Amino acid sequence: MLALRQNILVIGATGFTGSRLIDRLRERTDETFALLVRDPRRAPSGFTTYTGDLDDPESLKEAFKNKDGLICLAPLKKGHAQLLLNLCQAAGIRRALFVSTTDVFTLKNIYQKVILRENERLITTSTMDWTILRPTMLYGAPDDHTVSALVAHLRRRGFLWVPNHTNPHIQPVHVDDMVQAVVNAFFATAAYRRAYTLSGKIPMTFHHMVEMVAQALGRKVWLKPVPAWVFNLMLHTYGRFVYSPALVDLLRRMSEAKPFDHEAAARDIGFHPRRFENGLKQQLKQQERPDA
Repeated sequence: MLALRQNILVIGATGFTGSRLIDRLRERTDETFALLVRDPRRAPSGFTTYTGDLDDPESLKEAFKNKDGLICLAPLKKGHAQLLLNLCQAAGIRRALFVSTTDVFTLKNIYQKVILRENERLITTSTMDWTILRPTMLYGAPDDHTVSALVAHLRRRGFLWVPNHTNPHIQPVHVDDMVQAVVNAFFATAAYRRAYTLSGKIPMTFHHMVEMVAQALGRKVWLKPVPAWVFNLMLHTYGRFVYSPALVDLLRRMSEAKPFDHEAAARDIGFHPRRFENGLKQQLKQQERPDA
């Protein structure tokens, strides 16, 4: 007996990760994908598209009808997980993949961590065949708002203040590796009712990452370490006049960065991230293209 074609709803298809996922979904001919978007003008062509907003439950019901699965790339904010679970239950959907973040382990932004953990708790205690992916900092395109902000700064200026109280390890993960993980995980029964951390190949210090970016740009960079309290004060008072908002956010996050293990994702869903220097070269080549 031939298996019935699956009809899968994707939420967040116009975001940073979702817009890259679309090309992978076009390659799959055994499933049909529909998109739920807030702005239909941004929706990619070739897909059935529904207009709705996660803050407006009534606008979502039509999109869930006659669907067999859900891929949710949209950030899980307060109340959204329960809403999506309810909609899935009402529509008879059992398979769902949700994207969270390693911020669930943060020691600083307690409010955000509480929200993330509660959303994850609701998902993991549900009766659905769920999967949760927790990527570290994403990069890999001019609109990533992380490495691109650092690249832009080092192109203009050859110095960077950094906190000297710690030298934490980070593992940026390339968006293409993240996208492949989404596809692999959704269709892998081994990933049912499992949560995975997705991180870069090798932990590195923030200083090392800056040095690799500077080397790739052919620039010399002067890293100026300052005490943590001085660093935070500088960012708060006049950092916005020197750094872009995206770079300020990146620098603040670096004070707590730490390495993450992705062995389970490698085993179950074939997650094999590229080295940062290779992903960086690819990103810089993309930025050099006139249409990038």
